[in-house]
Amino acid sequence: MTSHFMIKKGMAQFSVTIDEAHAGQRIDQAVPAMLPEISRSRFRKAQAEGGVFVNRKRVKIASKKVFAGQKVQVHLLKTTTEKAESDSVPQLPVVAETPDWLIIDKPSGLFSAPTPESDQRDVLHYLGLQRELTEAKQNPTQLFLVHRLDRPTSGLMLIAKTKAAARHFSEGLQRKELNRRYLAVLCGAIPEQLSCDQPLTGQEARTHFRVVEKHPGKDAPVLVEARLETGRTHQIRQHAELLQAPVAGDSKYGRQQQRRCLTGLPRPGRLALHAHELAFTDLDGQLQSFSSPLPAELQKWWHSLAKSELIA
Repeated sequence: MTSHFMIKKGMAQFSVTIDEAHAGQRIDQAVPAMLPEISRSRFRKAQAEGGVFVNRKRVKIASKKVFAGQKVQVHLLKTTTEKAESDSVPQLPVVAETPDWLIIDKPSGLFSAPTPESDQRDVLHYLGLQRELTEAKQNPTQLFLVHRLDRPTSGLMLIAKTKAAARHFSEGLQRKELNRRYLAVLCGAIPEQLSCDQPLTGQEARTHFRVVEKHPGKDAPVLVEARLETGRTHQIRQHAELLQAPVAGDSKYGRQQQRRCLTGLPRPGRLALHAHELAFTDLDGQLQSFSSPLPAELQKWWHSLAKSELIA
């Protein structure tokens, strides 16, 4: 038997290769028997949440049989994290909707897509729950993510409702026809307009920054608009760090620079990054454009900085 265990922040990951002794058994019998750290009830709960994979394919059927040589991965969220998230089911504001697509305003803290740990804690899952209240359950609408936002990022997201729309927008993304602009508070001075084209993970990446508002003081935080020309993972956050002006509230990038910039100042309490403008051409060739203001908590924090003597 080959097994492996790994701990990450907020979750634990187990993997095991099915041996001959457990081949042909139900997955909810074989895996707990091979991994005594996981009870059968806990395994079945993880499976129901979407945290079990066989040969990298998500499996949610407890009676599924497993065979020798198959690799099973089990992703467990810590109990405290599970409880905190399950106690609060977010309501996603739908900004606009047609038969082909819809626009939502995603809150900060919500995953855009399923994770290895769960397929029940993301935009598509919660949006599906909302729509069950208004649509016939026997004819549910299939939803397709067009693009993603980082979990701590809030703002506008485009979601396709048909395969034709998903294909249309996917091709538009490849042609760079989806116009996405963000508002961000950066911890560091930058010129009024600046572009960063540093490749990320070996791929082309380009972000254009424009200062919208700034407080007095040499190193005071600045409110900027960031326009994506490409869409790499954490692109704005990484490019901001490379410019030595990381996004305020970022727990992953530029923490030392943030500490220097925000010494003695109130902290934002979340990532100060919001997708505020989204424009695209729909399936009929019509230009669609939407905007979302900076969330109230970030507006309040930004204006509170002006009252501080430290940046006056």
